[in-house]
Amino acid sequence: MANNIQVHSVEGIAYWAKLDRPHPNKFSQYETDAQQYSIALYLDARNKKLMESLNLASTIKHDENGDRFNFVLNYMTKAGKPMVAPKVLDCDLNDVTQSVLIGNGSKVEVEFALLEIQGGAHAGKTKAFLRNVQIIDLVPYEGASSSSYTFKKRTDGYVATDQQNLEEVA
Repeated sequence: MANNIQVHSVEGIAYWAKLDRPHPNKFSQYETDAQQYSIALYLDARNKKLMESLNLASTIKHDENGDRFNFVLNYMTKAGKPMVAPKVLDCDLNDVTQSVLIGNGSKVEVEFALLEIQGGAHAGKTKAFLRNVQIIDLVPYEGASSSSYTFKKRTDGYVATDQQNLEEVA
């Protein structure tokens, strides 16, 4: 990779944000990319045009939601050293990486580093490396909330108490 690092940012609608910690990469073939941070960003026409102008090795995908670019950052370098984790910031630039999970549909700005690929099939192209994410309009991630269950609350059955099961086994 060249030493000439450029930093860019684009706005869009976030999906599948995994920024709180490294997550398993199901497409991994190597130890150095087995864990990664990632976010899919749906782009409007202006931001899509910017991304297309960067001569990227990765492509912009199109699906039923629009034009999407997947930003990733491997947890480790090829030398096996941990990368600097991306930060998630609010509009006041407060670090909310560990306190806020970005839900699908959130409006964000993604900052990324751009490096030129020196060899191989993509020589002369560039690669985008996720750096940071700023939340503009948050749709909180709620995970599997109780509203997604088909069950109804019952008063005639088992109710767990703190540490009950662990204490009984010990």
